[in-house]
Amino acid sequence: DIHIKGRNYTTDSAIKKAVGADYGTPLLALSLAEIKHNLEELGWVEKATVARDYPHSLAITITERRPLALLQTKGGHRLIDENGHTIFGASAASFSHLPVLSGEGAAIHAKLIIEALRTEPDLYADVWAIQRVSDRRWDVHLRTGLAVRLPEKDAVLAWSKLAILDRDTAIMKRDLATIDLRISGQLIVEPNLPLSKKGQKT
Repeated sequence: DIHIKGRNYTTDSAIKKAVGADYGTPLLALSLAEIKHNLEELGWVEKATVARDYPHSLAITITERRPLALLQTKGGHRLIDENGHTIFGASAASFSHLPVLSGEGAAIHAKLIIEALRTEPDLYADVWAIQRVSDRRWDVHLRTGLAVRLPEKDAVLAWSKLAILDRDTAIMKRDLATIDLRISGQLIVEPNLPLSKKGQKT
């Protein structure tokens, strides 16, 4: 018998394959180190513990990776955990509610920026994509199409000030293309401008 704790996403079939033993195999014939290694090779498993539970059971406890965001790559979206590691075998389509990250260094710094954005839940609820720019700072894209350009330093403070401003003025509901917070103490907005029709004089 196999008793499993901590499994949410890892399938029973994947675990049984990692154990690699048929029903009736003697407990002492199993290599716990090999089973542990096989389990930790599974995409969802971050770490595993394996122990014999006499007289006839195997006790497995796994810690699964926590999905954080979708990383945009040339091969499509990949699900990543809080450490920026790809969760191999996971379906990105099943986690479409998570923000999409892009840009050089995005995966490595993903946890920090998402934790920062989550400090303002009302704003974070509208976040659709987060772009790492020149591996230095972030542009945050909202579902409305608005882009918020965060500064390289004190991004959390800038995001918090924007949330306070929005509560006072509802600035996020205005017809804006960008809000630029890169210069300390300044807020620069760019309105959405209608595209000129072909042949129209400007």
